[in-house]
Amino acid sequence: MSLLEKNIDAIDDCIIGFKDRCKKLMDVDTTKVEVVQGKESIPIVRVEIESGKKVLLNSLYRCNEEISHWIENIETATEQVYLVFGLSNGEHIRRLLHKMNSESRIIVYEDNIEIFYKVIKEIDIADIFDSKKCLIAINGLNEFNFSSFFATLVSWKSRERVLQLISPKYDVLFLEGYKRFVTMVRDVQARMVVNRNTNIVFASLIPDAIMANLHHLYQSYSLADYANILPEDCLGIVVSSGPSLKKNIKRLKKAKNKAFILACSSAVKYLLKEGIIPDAFVNIDADSPFNCDITEMKDIPGFVILHSAISILEDMSGKKIFFDAPVEYYESICNQFKVPYRIVETGGSVACNALGILRFLGCKNIALIGQDLAFTNNEIYPGECKDDYEVIAHRQFEEVEDIYGNLVYTDQIFAQYRRWFEDEIRYYQDSINVIDATEGGAKIQGSTIMTLEETIEQYCHKEYDFDKLLDTVPIRFAGEQGNEFIQWVLDSKKRISRLRKEIKRAVDICKRFVTLVEREKYDNKELRDITKELGQVVKQIEKIPEHMILMSYVAKAEYIATDRLEKKHETQKEDQLIAANKNLLLYKNMEYALDDLETGFEEVYKKFELLKKEIEEEN
Repeated sequence: MSLLEKNIDAIDDCIIGFKDRCKKLMDVDTTKVEVVQGKESIPIVRVEIESGKKVLLNSLYRCNEEISHWIENIETATEQVYLVFGLSNGEHIRRLLHKMNSESRIIVYEDNIEIFYKVIKEIDIADIFDSKKCLIAINGLNEFNFSSFFATLVSWKSRERVLQLISPKYDVLFLEGYKRFVTMVRDVQARMVVNRNTNIVFASLIPDAIMANLHHLYQSYSLADYANILPEDCLGIVVSSGPSLKKNIKRLKKAKNKAFILACSSAVKYLLKEGIIPDAFVNIDADSPFNCDITEMKDIPGFVILHSAISILEDMSGKKIFFDAPVEYYESICNQFKVPYRIVETGGSVACNALGILRFLGCKNIALIGQDLAFTNNEIYPGECKDDYEVIAHRQFEEVEDIYGNLVYTDQIFAQYRRWFEDEIRYYQDSINVIDATEGGAKIQGSTIMTLEETIEQYCHKEYDFDKLLDTVPIRFAGEQGNEFIQWVLDSKKRISRLRKEIKRAVDICKRFVTLVEREKYDNKELRDITKELGQVVKQIEKIPEHMILMSYVAKAEYIATDRLEKKHETQKEDQLIAANKNLLLYKNMEYALDDLETGFEEVYKKFELLKKEIEEEN
């Protein structure tokens, strides 16, 4: 095995599919990058910059001393996530791995693909990735992975333990790349804030919707069973409710039965007004009903989640096709019954989910319409002025290029969605073609810009029986498995009782924690013991599936309890006291919210007891 193969295999063990992407490296020119042997037997990377001058990324004579100085200035903490700009020769990453806590992780971003390719050909860095504690994103190769790495390793609770680092000389030599790195970090942090704020706004709606919708899982369908159900040559169309939808919605009639029309729930009313019945719809919002007469929609399949709008799931009689979402209760149910589930990638909007669903169904060509991601003609929906929506007034606006080269107003939320689409397009560029047929709105980099008329003419040549295709998938939670599912839900009464006991233990421990740190002097060993005891109780709480629903009720309290970002206090004692009181607040709120959870489940039990009785009578 060559050194190149060894390094690639080590990275591929950490990043699924990395080896396949490395085929692109064969076309990379590394003539401006070389590896020279330093005087301390450490390989050093030398780069030719635009002026023709060759610059060493590390000292040729004192590389160890230079890296030691770099390492000394880095603070370490438990479960830290280090974002490092620049791979260089990898030596500083190796030293950081040795210094950091065993629970900490590193994400490296290398902006120069030539440096990366030269390094993995000539320097052995396999041990860095063998540790399974380091991930890497390379511009031009897998830079789109950066946001998913961040989302995987950084939770809301741990966001304050993210530390950005710059490899020696990288900020000077690769300034534009560093700006890209900073922008990516800012974007994923902004997405995290938006998601957290959404959770807080819908804190009470989400758990109520989950409990109201739980019985719909009985004899339902799962997106996981629909992989590649559509022919590759079938065009998929995502219909969103952006201002430009009114331009081309009538033309959608030409695509009926020749393309799979997947409507975002907010776009359904506009389609019905034109007499167009979509092949399916997507709904992910607890407060997003159709707001129209859905008589014609009753039999249409819907891709839904457990906390979709209650009224939609109650009114629809078509297939309910479930997929997973941020509240992982559905995932825990599937794991319990050892059945697969599907998590759909999302950038925050239902249109993002729709794109992910169509790709999973097998569409290679996916068109977007009504996907303005901007306030085209000062509108937010077709014919509806954005100024009429009070909530819009609080957003921060900016101008971006539209598909015609003009400037159009967007905001941070739309910009977040747009960048998600752009990341997905780059990531799946070898397997899908995303067509922007919106005919207006912000330009989505990487998409193919066409009119809907042109798109239909080019891709809609055959007719399909979509109902027949969707009918080939079996029902979930039916028969004996359905009986077991009903009993599992009824058994949640026992699990919730156990949850109450564990949360009470957590409250008692937090009270002891507060009492301890309020003393003038206390034993650090006692503090560590209490912290360890609380950690053990938390693990027991997290093993109980219903705690996931409970956490939606206490989203605001959790936000307060973990909102310590950039807050440094004068003394360690003050810091510990604030942490102790915030933990106490969180678990007390969980204790209070249990009453709501138990009340909600009383209605669940009634529905499932009725289901159980109906099955017994049939048998």
